[in-house]
Amino acid sequence: MNQEVNKLVAQDQPMVLAVEQAPTNVQATANSPTQVTITWTGIPEATGYNISQSTSASGPFTQIGSTVEGTFVATNLTPGTTYYFTVAGYDESGPGPASTAVAVTTPTQPSQGTLTGVALTSGCVQLTWNYTGEGTPVLYRILRSQNMAGPYVTLATYPTGVTNYLDCSLVNGQNSSNYGNATTNNYYYIVEVVTTTGTAVLGPTLVTITNGNGNNNGGYCSYSCYNPCRPCCYRICGCGCGWF
Repeated sequence: MNQEVNKLVAQDQPMVLAVEQAPTNVQATANSPTQVTITWTGIPEATGYNISQSTSASGPFTQIGSTVEGTFVATNLTPGTTYYFTVAGYDESGPGPASTAVAVTTPTQPSQGTLTGVALTSGCVQLTWNYTGEGTPVLYRILRSQNMAGPYVTLATYPTGVTNYLDCSLVNGQNSSNYGNATTNNYYYIVEVVTTTGTAVLGPTLVTITNGNGNNNGGYCSYSCYNPCRPCCYRICGCGCGWF
Protein backbone atom coordinates (compact mmCIF):
# COMPACT_ATOMS: atom_id res chain seq x y z
CA MET A 1 0.00 0.00 0.00
CA ASN A 2 2.75 2.45 0.95
CA GLN A 3 4.58 1.69 -2.30
CA GLU A 4 1.50 2.56 -4.34
CA VAL A 5 1.06 5.85 -2.43
CA ASN A 6 4.67 6.76 -2.95
CA LYS A 7 4.31 6.03 -6.67
CA LEU A 8 1.27 8.31 -6.92
CA VAL A 9 3.05 11.05 -5.02
CA ALA A 10 6.06 10.74 -7.29
CA GLN A 11 3.83 10.99 -10.37
CA ASP A 12 2.34 14.25 -9.05
CA GLN A 13 5.75 15.78 -8.50
CA PRO A 14 6.93 18.16 -11.28
CA MET A 15 10.02 16.96 -13.08
CA VAL A 16 13.04 18.99 -12.06
CA LEU A 17 15.58 19.49 -14.84
CA ALA A 18 19.22 19.26 -13.96
CA VAL A 19 19.93 22.13 -16.39
CA GLU A 20 18.18 25.09 -14.82
CA GLN A 21 20.38 27.89 -16.15
CA ALA A 22 21.06 29.24 -19.61
CA PRO A 23 24.60 29.57 -20.95
CA THR A 24 26.09 33.01 -20.46
CA ASN A 25 28.48 35.29 -22.33
CA VAL A 26 27.11 34.16 -25.72
CA GLN A 27 28.92 35.83 -28.61
CA ALA A 28 28.65 35.54 -32.40
CA THR A 29 31.38 36.52 -34.84
CA ALA A 30 31.13 36.49 -38.64
CA ASN A 31 34.09 34.61 -40.14
CA SER A 32 33.04 35.11 -43.76
CA PRO A 33 29.94 36.08 -45.77
CA THR A 34 28.53 32.57 -45.15
CA GLN A 35 29.91 31.49 -41.74
CA VAL A 36 29.47 32.62 -38.12
CA THR A 37 31.21 31.28 -35.01
CA ILE A 38 29.15 31.21 -31.77
CA THR A 39 30.89 30.92 -28.39
CA TRP A 40 29.56 30.86 -24.81
CA THR A 41 30.40 30.11 -21.20
CA GLY A 42 29.15 26.64 -20.32
CA ILE A 43 27.28 25.40 -17.26
CA PRO A 44 28.56 22.44 -15.21
CA GLU A 45 25.34 20.40 -15.24
CA ALA A 46 24.97 20.45 -19.06
CA THR A 47 26.15 17.46 -21.07
CA GLY A 48 25.74 19.33 -24.37
CA TYR A 49 24.32 22.40 -26.05
CA ASN A 50 21.69 23.09 -28.72
CA ILE A 51 22.24 26.06 -31.02
CA SER A 52 19.26 27.75 -32.69
CA GLN A 53 19.07 30.41 -35.38
CA SER A 54 16.61 32.99 -36.71
CA THR A 55 16.59 36.06 -38.92
CA SER A 56 14.27 37.83 -36.45
CA ALA A 57 15.00 38.77 -32.84
CA SER A 58 11.55 37.52 -31.84
CA GLY A 59 11.91 34.21 -33.72
CA PRO A 60 10.84 31.65 -34.54
CA PHE A 61 14.18 29.97 -33.84
CA THR A 62 15.24 26.78 -35.60
CA GLN A 63 17.76 24.40 -34.09
CA ILE A 64 20.74 24.14 -36.43
CA GLY A 65 23.04 21.88 -34.45
CA SER A 66 24.32 20.45 -31.18
CA THR A 67 27.75 20.18 -29.62
CA VAL A 68 29.45 19.18 -26.41
CA GLU A 69 32.00 21.95 -26.86
CA GLY A 70 31.73 25.63 -26.01
CA THR A 71 31.81 26.77 -29.62
CA PHE A 72 29.84 26.14 -32.81
CA VAL A 73 30.19 27.26 -36.45
CA ALA A 74 27.01 28.09 -38.37
CA THR A 75 27.43 27.60 -42.12
CA ASN A 76 25.53 28.12 -45.39
CA LEU A 77 24.44 31.60 -44.36
CA THR A 78 23.39 34.38 -46.72
CA PRO A 79 25.84 37.29 -47.20
CA GLY A 80 24.70 40.68 -45.92
CA THR A 81 22.06 39.22 -43.57
CA THR A 82 21.45 39.74 -39.83
CA TYR A 83 21.11 36.50 -37.86
CA TYR A 84 20.12 35.85 -34.23
CA PHE A 85 21.48 32.87 -32.28
CA THR A 86 20.55 31.26 -28.96
CA VAL A 87 22.28 28.48 -26.98
CA ALA A 88 20.57 26.07 -24.58
CA GLY A 89 22.21 23.43 -22.41
CA TYR A 90 20.75 19.94 -22.12
CA ASP A 91 21.22 16.75 -20.16
CA GLU A 92 19.52 13.35 -20.08
CA SER A 93 16.35 15.00 -18.78
CA GLY A 94 16.06 17.33 -21.76
CA PRO A 95 16.97 20.89 -22.75
CA GLY A 96 17.25 23.77 -20.35
CA PRO A 97 16.37 27.43 -20.94
CA ALA A 98 17.83 29.20 -23.95
CA SER A 99 20.20 32.10 -23.67
CA THR A 100 19.36 35.63 -24.74
CA ALA A 101 19.62 35.92 -28.52
CA VAL A 102 22.75 37.54 -29.90
CA ALA A 103 22.81 39.26 -33.29
CA VAL A 104 25.46 39.31 -36.00
CA THR A 105 25.41 40.52 -39.59
CA THR A 106 27.31 38.58 -42.20
CA PRO A 107 29.43 40.74 -44.54
CA THR A 108 28.49 41.12 -48.18
CA GLN A 109 30.17 38.87 -50.71
CA PRO A 110 33.51 40.43 -51.66
CA SER A 111 34.12 41.30 -55.28
CA GLN A 112 35.70 38.44 -57.17
CA GLY A 113 36.94 40.62 -60.00
CA THR A 114 35.74 42.68 -62.93
CA LEU A 115 34.35 42.04 -66.40
CA THR A 116 34.09 44.89 -68.91
CA GLY A 117 32.67 44.90 -72.41
CA VAL A 118 33.17 47.53 -75.11
CA ALA A 119 31.23 47.77 -78.38
CA LEU A 120 33.65 48.39 -81.24
CA THR A 121 32.84 50.26 -84.44
CA SER A 122 33.36 47.00 -86.34
CA GLY A 123 30.27 45.56 -84.67
CA CYS A 124 32.33 43.30 -82.44
CA VAL A 125 32.53 43.32 -78.64
CA GLN A 126 35.83 43.41 -76.77
CA LEU A 127 35.70 41.68 -73.37
CA THR A 128 38.36 42.08 -70.68
CA TRP A 129 38.34 40.53 -67.22
CA ASN A 130 40.40 40.43 -64.05
CA TYR A 131 39.84 37.73 -61.43
CA THR A 132 40.72 38.63 -57.81
CA GLY A 133 38.82 35.94 -55.88
CA GLU A 134 40.00 32.90 -53.96
CA GLY A 135 41.89 30.09 -55.62
CA THR A 136 44.14 29.99 -58.67
CA PRO A 137 42.35 30.20 -62.05
CA VAL A 138 42.83 27.17 -64.28
CA LEU A 139 40.14 27.82 -66.91
CA TYR A 140 38.02 30.69 -68.25
CA ARG A 141 34.65 30.08 -69.93
CA ILE A 142 33.02 32.97 -71.83
CA LEU A 143 29.23 32.92 -72.21
CA ARG A 144 26.65 35.23 -73.83
CA SER A 145 22.89 35.76 -73.74
CA GLN A 146 20.38 38.36 -74.95
CA ASN A 147 18.61 38.12 -71.58
CA MET A 148 20.23 38.82 -68.23
CA ALA A 149 18.57 35.75 -66.69
CA GLY A 150 19.79 33.52 -69.53
CA PRO A 151 20.04 30.97 -70.89
CA TYR A 152 23.71 31.63 -71.65
CA VAL A 153 25.59 30.03 -74.53
CA THR A 154 29.28 29.19 -74.26
CA LEU A 155 31.35 31.12 -76.80
CA ALA A 156 34.85 29.98 -75.92
CA THR A 157 37.01 28.33 -73.28
CA TYR A 158 40.54 29.48 -72.50
CA PRO A 159 43.30 28.33 -70.17
CA THR A 160 44.67 30.60 -67.48
CA GLY A 161 46.69 33.56 -68.71
CA VAL A 162 44.09 34.77 -71.23
CA THR A 163 42.12 37.76 -69.94
CA ASN A 164 40.36 39.10 -73.03
CA TYR A 165 38.05 37.92 -75.80
CA LEU A 166 36.81 39.46 -79.07
CA ASP A 167 33.24 38.48 -79.95
CA CYS A 168 32.44 39.04 -83.63
CA SER A 169 29.64 36.48 -83.85
CA LEU A 170 26.83 38.88 -83.01
CA VAL A 171 23.52 38.76 -84.83
CA ASN A 172 22.96 42.47 -85.32
CA GLY A 173 22.00 42.89 -88.96
CA GLN A 174 18.87 44.60 -90.21
CA ASN A 175 16.69 43.77 -93.19
CA SER A 176 15.03 45.81 -95.91
CA SER A 177 12.01 46.58 -93.78
CA ASN A 178 14.02 48.82 -91.45
CA TYR A 179 16.67 50.02 -93.90
CA GLY A 180 18.09 53.37 -92.84
CA ASN A 181 16.78 53.10 -89.28
CA ALA A 182 19.13 52.59 -86.35
CA THR A 183 18.39 49.50 -84.25
CA THR A 184 19.97 48.27 -81.04
CA ASN A 185 20.57 44.84 -79.54
CA ASN A 186 21.54 44.08 -75.95
CA TYR A 187 24.04 41.35 -75.14
CA TYR A 188 24.89 40.06 -71.67
CA TYR A 189 28.23 38.39 -70.98
CA ILE A 190 29.53 36.35 -68.08
CA VAL A 191 32.89 34.67 -67.52
CA GLU A 192 32.97 31.50 -65.46
CA VAL A 193 36.32 31.18 -63.69
CA VAL A 194 37.23 27.61 -62.75
CA THR A 195 39.77 27.74 -59.93
CA THR A 196 41.57 25.36 -57.62
CA THR A 197 38.87 26.00 -54.98
CA GLY A 198 35.71 26.07 -57.08
CA THR A 199 33.95 28.08 -59.80
CA ALA A 200 33.31 31.82 -59.67
CA VAL A 201 31.23 33.97 -62.01
CA LEU A 202 32.15 37.44 -63.26
CA GLY A 203 29.28 39.52 -64.62
CA PRO A 204 26.76 39.70 -66.13
CA THR A 205 27.99 42.70 -68.12
CA LEU A 206 25.68 44.46 -70.57
CA VAL A 207 26.91 45.64 -73.99
CA THR A 208 24.56 47.45 -76.40
CA ILE A 209 25.21 47.25 -80.14
CA THR A 210 23.73 49.86 -82.51
CA ASN A 211 23.02 48.80 -86.10
CA GLY A 212 21.77 50.40 -89.30
CA ASN A 213 22.16 54.16 -89.09
CA GLY A 214 24.34 53.58 -86.07
CA ASN A 215 27.22 52.21 -88.14
CA ASN A 216 30.73 53.57 -87.98
CA ASN A 217 30.34 56.09 -90.83
CA GLY A 218 27.11 57.49 -89.44
CA GLY A 219 25.01 56.89 -92.56
CA TYR A 220 23.77 54.21 -94.88
CA CYS A 221 25.75 51.13 -95.67
CA SER A 222 28.50 51.44 -98.21
CA TYR A 223 28.03 50.08 -101.74
CA SER A 224 30.03 46.95 -100.99
CA CYS A 225 27.46 45.96 -98.42
CA TYR A 226 24.92 45.38 -101.15
CA ASN A 227 26.76 42.20 -102.04
CA PRO A 228 24.85 39.39 -100.35
CA CYS A 229 26.17 37.79 -97.16
CA ARG A 230 29.42 39.72 -96.83
CA PRO A 231 30.36 38.92 -93.19
CA CYS A 232 32.66 41.91 -92.74
CA CYS A 233 30.06 44.35 -94.04
CA TYR A 234 27.38 42.54 -92.05
CA ARG A 235 29.16 43.50 -88.86
CA ILE A 236 30.24 46.97 -89.93
CA CYS A 237 27.00 48.19 -91.49
CA GLY A 238 24.41 45.82 -90.10
CA CYS A 239 23.35 44.88 -93.63
CA GLY A 240 21.20 41.85 -94.24
CA CYS A 241 21.80 39.28 -96.93
CA GLY A 242 20.45 39.75 -100.38
CA TRP A 243 19.16 43.32 -100.54
CA PHE A 244 20.69 44.68 -103.71
